[in-house]
Amino acid sequence: MTKILIVDDNTNNRLTLKLLLEACTECTIREAVNGKEAVQMCIDEAYDLVFMDIMMPVMDGIEATRQIRSFDHCVLIVAISAMGDDYNKERILFAGAKDYMTKPINSDLFIKRLENYRLLIRWRQNQRKFAALSTNLFEEEVYSRASIFYLRNEADISEAWEYLIALDTFSGEAASDAIQVYFNGALKLLERGSRSELLLEQNDENFIMTLKAASDWDEEEMNAIVNGFFSGKHRIGSDCFSLLIPKKGPSKPISSEKMGLDSDTLGILRHSHIEKISAADYIQEMSVDFMNKLDTLEMLEESMDSHVFEMQNDPKTSRWGRISEDLRQYAAVIESLFEFQHIAFSIISLANFIDELETEGMELKNRTKLLMILSSIFGDLTSWRVSIFIVSDANDIHYLDSSLLSSCLQARMIFEENAVESGDDFELF
Repeated sequence: MTKILIVDDNTNNRLTLKLLLEACTECTIREAVNGKEAVQMCIDEAYDLVFMDIMMPVMDGIEATRQIRSFDHCVLIVAISAMGDDYNKERILFAGAKDYMTKPINSDLFIKRLENYRLLIRWRQNQRKFAALSTNLFEEEVYSRASIFYLRNEADISEAWEYLIALDTFSGEAASDAIQVYFNGALKLLERGSRSELLLEQNDENFIMTLKAASDWDEEEMNAIVNGFFSGKHRIGSDCFSLLIPKKGPSKPISSEKMGLDSDTLGILRHSHIEKISAADYIQEMSVDFMNKLDTLEMLEESMDSHVFEMQNDPKTSRWGRISEDLRQYAAVIESLFEFQHIAFSIISLANFIDELETEGMELKNRTKLLMILSSIFGDLTSWRVSIFIVSDANDIHYLDSSLLSSCLQARMIFEENAVESGDDFELF
């Protein structure tokens, strides 16, 4: 049972949150009318989740969060702030809140976020120690450090997948194939009721990816998955498999003529903003009308992520049209901002490409690569939104302009027959 504390001096606000919580989760709910009362309640009793208003009498939410965090490092504190109160949002996040929501509460967005909070809380409540993964199945020496993911559910599998595709040095065809093997292997184990671990080790030349099952390993089944997607060096044991992925060397740039870029696209890739504008300065000039649309951007990001996940999980699923529709809505929201015309251009160009894409008969390998790139792009957009409009910590609001467009171009290049000759790679900006 999840234990939740609602902290707000406004009775109607507390009632709204309570009704939403009771409608979508099993929980015990307590209420506090100011920060001082909340601190004492957290001293007397441990809570899993605290919804903390910022502006309250006696003690505000920022000081209350700071004090609670001083003795409880695990409780998940979610700030509740008024729309446009960016200064206090940043202060309460710095004090120790892990997320925030704006008032008035959007019920659909709240329910989606609550599910994420519950996953994290369940993980903390039921954290399970896995037996130490002895080593990979190769005899190569590796660095002393390693990355380990405990895969208990689909969310864990997706988190590890996103981590892998975001690694700069973990790229190329071998890495793409290895991620596909991992993803299918981990899902298959989960379907059989077996949790697993993913271990990523490396040395100067190679990555070594090892997937180990906690129980119920079917060696024949895993052989089919590994051999069906991965042509590199691999070994399969009684309860795990290891894949050897060569590290990718420096990429060789290709000419704009070979890529067939038009003048508008080249202009964005090569454009350099002489005067940097920090996010903090930019936000000061933002209109309230646009700030009201930030929750729409977040909902679209979550929608696009879910489409990609479903398509990766089931190769027969097709949601290309929904992705392009979400992209166009996303671009429409930010298109009114003069400073971000380049971002909107990139998003619309990606939507146009998806609409033009011949999806029937698409090779599974190409489909997988494209979905990985899309997931990375959506992750970049989320980070950009948070960095510019939420925490406002970006030193230059244009940091994503050219890199986003180059990522969109990379997606297109998978299907352009004359885009890249054998041995050439696209240079990301």
